[in-house]
Amino acid sequence: MKLDNRNQLIQVLSIIIAVLAYGYLLYRLITYDHYADFAQQFLNADAKQLAALAVAVLLFPFNILAEALKWRYLLRGVYPMKLREALRQVYAGTAGAFITPARLGEYPTRVTLFRADAPHCGTTKEESTVSGCTDKATSSDTRGLYASAVALGFVGSFALSSLQVIVGVPAAIRIMSVGQQVWLTNLLIFIVYLLTPCICRALSRHGMPDPETYPRLARCLSAIADISIGQLLHTLLLSALRYTIYCTQLALVLYFCGITATIPDLLVAIAAYYMLITVTPSVPMADIGIRGSWAIVIFSNFTQNAPAILITTLLLWIINSVLPMLIGSLLLTKHRN
Repeated sequence: MKLDNRNQLIQVLSIIIAVLAYGYLLYRLITYDHYADFAQQFLNADAKQLAALAVAVLLFPFNILAEALKWRYLLRGVYPMKLREALRQVYAGTAGAFITPARLGEYPTRVTLFRADAPHCGTTKEESTVSGCTDKATSSDTRGLYASAVALGFVGSFALSSLQVIVGVPAAIRIMSVGQQVWLTNLLIFIVYLLTPCICRALSRHGMPDPETYPRLARCLSAIADISIGQLLHTLLLSALRYTIYCTQLALVLYFCGITATIPDLLVAIAAYYMLITVTPSVPMADIGIRGSWAIVIFSNFTQNAPAILITTLLLWIINSVLPMLIGSLLLTKHRN
């Protein structure tokens, strides 16, 4: 009975996520004011520009692949899975991220695609050593697994955000004359990232939080505490792969929109742009506006064609948010059926 209730809840959540995702997409399409400029950009583009746009689109599956590799790597100790399953979950997560502030719904949506009969591994080294993986998990184990998976997912997200800030701060200093004291913030972010497991390990050893009172939170901290420095660096490397793809896509779309610069200047501007949108709090309804505003601030150094800059942000949004969301919502619907 509990399994049936769980499946029904997942089905309802899948429907809600899909409806909200499509509703937000429709809202953005209705309120967009630059369709004439958008069409003109395609009409005026030459073969090289169209090829650049095509490559940017073709890179988005590799973006998802890099994230799936990271997701699978982080969860290998609590939920072993094949790469294909990890890809399905990452695509589904984009639908949840699409409709939630700061993409907070991404990882909870991913875990809705966990197999109900999947082997369950202990979420700590001690549990795994004692019991290993079992064929079935209890209801409590399942809830603990979900909480641990979401926590590990946020560790992976923090790795990418940290990388974007660490690389972007020097770029922002050069472009926007940001104070040199931000170097201290930059170093602090990297240190906090590396020390996160140590902090969680210390809390767990001192019985905080109480496992009896807050079992899920305790499982989350235990899962993070078991991450080694080597694993953190491996996760950072996988995040660097995704970050490189993001930067390449932006450079290609800028070229498509007729915005050109020397390679060093372009790399600095792109790094500063991604850093700024990373540290700016956002909600779905304002996300495009925030990205467009920062793009104008950064890329107006290369062109005064504001519509072209806005088209760049729209195209990137379509490539890296809309296309994955459409695929993810279909996977959620298929999973529901």
